[in-house]
Amino acid sequence: MGKSLIELREVSVYLPGKEEAVLHQISGVIREGEWLTVAGRNGSGKSVLGRLLAGLDGRYSGEIGRSAQGASVRLVMQNPEAQLIGETVGEDLRFGMECAGLPPEEMELRQQEALAATGLTGWEACPAGSLSGGQKQLLALAGALAVRPSVLIADEATSMLDPEARHRLLSVLQSLQKRGMTVIHITQLLEEAAYAGRIWALDEGKLVFDGTPEDFFYSRMAIATGECESPCRAAGLLPPLTVAITEQLKLRGLLTDRFPLTPVALERAVLA
Repeated sequence: MGKSLIELREVSVYLPGKEEAVLHQISGVIREGEWLTVAGRNGSGKSVLGRLLAGLDGRYSGEIGRSAQGASVRLVMQNPEAQLIGETVGEDLRFGMECAGLPPEEMELRQQEALAATGLTGWEACPAGSLSGGQKQLLALAGALAVRPSVLIADEATSMLDPEARHRLLSVLQSLQKRGMTVIHITQLLEEAAYAGRIWALDEGKLVFDGTPEDFFYSRMAIATGECESPCRAAGLLPPLTVAITEQLKLRGLLTDRFPLTPVALERAVLA
């Protein structure tokens, strides 16, 4: 298991002008090189948590510990227009790299890598303002990838993308995570949780689950009795179709020792 990068100890977060906390006594550890998915309903505090982990200004109580060496953190926000600066795609990418102090020869290489990863190769001269919402999301992610952060926080960064682009982007993040980047993936698309090594679930500003995707989506007691909810359902969330189908199969005495999270894994389990 990787070393601790960020540790929260009973952290509560308060928004400006609000006396009531929007996050309540959150405790947990984020480790080097892991993929952590943060799930929850609208208003559960997911984006607030993302900004907190990114080190953005916020009023909080409790303690936040960060590794002594420090980790470069980039946040890709839910609204891409809030973080696009340059007039063109190329200018926007170069602005972020210039702020990071990269030399010109390194900037060109990283720009091409980031554009290729996001499917924007050849768009360098395109005005950023003319892009669609999904393309702006891709550009915001490309800007984050270009500076090669050690921690990438993606706050609903795939929400405006079609399924093909979403899969490509998640595959890119998965590849980077396998090479050592820490990915914090905030999403309501629970089928994307199959990429995670660990899930945090928020409900009404409280951390109600911290564990593996299998433990989040499946509950042996719920399957056996039909009375106890899985942590996913207890948090007010509906599981992906793959999990819902598997639940029904388990109630019929099938796939008792398998916990597939993707359609491909379910197909393999059924064939086996």
